Amino acid sequence: MRKKISYVLCILMVTFISGCNVNNNSTANHDFGVIFDESELSGEENGHKEDTLLDIHSETDVSEDGKVSTGESQQDIEIIDSVEKNMLLYGDCGGNLGFGWLLYTVPNQEIQDYKIYFFADQNRDENEGYKSFEEIDFDLEQADFIFPDARENNMAIGKFIEIYLYEAFITESGKSARIVVATYEIDGKQYYDTRIYTPDESGYGYVVDESMTEELNILYADVEEYPVLQIIEMPHD
Repeated sequence: MRKKISYVLCILMVTFISGCNVNNNSTANHDFGVIFDESELSGEENGHKEDTLLDIHSETDVSEDGKVSTGESQQDIEIIDSVEKNMLLYGDCGGNLGFGWLLYTVPNQEIQDYKIYFFADQNRDENEGYKSFEEIDFDLEQADFIFPDARENNMAIGKFIEIYLYEAFITESGKSARIVVATYEIDGKQYYDTRIYTPDESGYGYVVDESMTEELNILYADVEEYPVLQIIEMPHD
């Protein structure tokens, strides 16, 4: 009887130990599964990070687009700032403007005409008196006076070539005036365009004498040589 009981107890002991081994194996498998899941989670996190990087890259593209847009605006600003400036006169510019620089800008578009700017000497750095015209930084937005355009929207009659003539003269009515003649090219032929500026009645600056300007352009727009001496009495004659 005792042998039977011992036998039964041994069987129960073996069964219990086997059950424990099974449980241990299950636990190991479960632990492995957790590790595997963590790997998958890690992969998902990596995937999420990659998605995040893609999102950031997308935002970077937007930012780059913004930079391109900014670059285009900057380019426009640089085009305006880099427009060629040439000097017409340094001295007494009449029209109660006083002493200073007259300069004109060369148009960077064929449809646009030149513009004339005045910068008063008294408003400039005194050290600029020792600099050449090319060394002075003339900010067009800071000009003391801008001569009015001859045509609406400053439209040109053709491709601007150069300022042919700028002179002070006295009109038949006794007014002190300025004549500006520029040359243009239209279909391979040279043309002249005249502007006559007379002092503004306000006492400062100049206005376009439209009637005289129109008359001279009708007469001399397509002549082979501009008859300067027939129009004005040159100050040095």
